[in-house]
Amino acid sequence: SILTSVLMLTLPLQASWACQDVDITNSNEGDNDDFLHRYNCKPGQINEVGSLLFGSREESIKDILTNPEDFEPATLLSVGLLFLGLMVVTFGTSIPAGRLSGIDD
Repeated sequence: SILTSVLMLTLPLQASWACQDVDITNSNEGDNDDFLHRYNCKPGQINEVGSLLFGSREESIKDILTNPEDFEPATLLSVGLLFLGLMVVTFGTSIPAGRLSGIDD
């Protein structure tokens, strides 16, 4: 739990590439204003990593699948590796972690 908290809070702070300018003329932005998070960026910018980690999981997955070109490859790679690493750590524990795998029990 502490490991998860520390990783999820420090990754957006360390991701210097994650601050992107907000395009207010984009019609999709108005639909998901709650999804976008500034998280340690300058005014007028959003933090992609912070938006993926602290936003709704449903909105994150929907946004990645519908507009993958809107995200930097480094953002998708770092968030994906973070979730993979956390899933591997919790895979063998006997707590309900909500893991999703293709293995039928």
